[in-house]
Amino acid sequence: HVLQTVVLRPGGIYGPGDRHLVDLVTGARTVYIGHDNPKKTTLVWVRDAARAHVMALVRLLLPQDLHAAAEAAQPWCFPRADRDRLHPLQAAVQLEEDPDFVRVFNTPLVLTGKVAGKVFHLTHDVDLPLYRIMSGGANPPHKMNIWGMTPRSYIPIWLAMALGSFNEHITKVFGFAPLNPALTRASAQFVLRDAIFSITAAQQVLGWQPTPFLTVVRVILAELEAAKAAKASKAAKASKASMGSKKER
Repeated sequence: HVLQTVVLRPGGIYGPGDRHLVDLVTGARTVYIGHDNPKKTTLVWVRDAARAHVMALVRLLLPQDLHAAAEAAQPWCFPRADRDRLHPLQAAVQLEEDPDFVRVFNTPLVLTGKVAGKVFHLTHDVDLPLYRIMSGGANPPHKMNIWGMTPRSYIPIWLAMALGSFNEHITKVFGFAPLNPALTRASAQFVLRDAIFSITAAQQVLGWQPTPFLTVVRVILAELEAAKAAKASKAAKASKASMGSKKER
């Protein structure tokens, strides 16, 4: 027997429950390394990455079944059955009517070659300068980024390297990081390099397509607002219950 395998190499994964990228670009404590950093990186939505794993498994187990492959390739959408229970902002994100979404996923699935033994990179559009899009850019200074936030501050590259070195030294000597544990010399250097990979093989052989980045941003912002509204509603109910309990006393 021969064990058939596929190698999937996702970029930085982000999405629901993300405590790194999404919190960073939408949070008030956002700090960016380098002013107007034009470098590119690779990111992939967690739902797209999960779909790629399902597609790879289907192609390995049922290599000739085009119907099963097409079913596995179906993109994520807010479930129609749950529309009435969604937050208004979530319900407003009708992916089936999004022109970019339709352009990508309304193309008939065409598979070329076998997936066994292949390596597939999973990212958004490699030509997208994500750092600049997330941080806004320098012209004009402090321009609002694509997430609707204004970058709070920038630190020069030399300072980021110095702080990373300090963080590493204290961690090594005392066993804890005085600053964000993710701040190291390596992480500071990482944002200064282009990190892009071709997804042509994933598109042509695996049949995988990434959800357009701007579409994902709309979905995530709607989910964040829905979560915020649910949290506020829960807090209001708890406060009301507490006040009722005090009155009874």
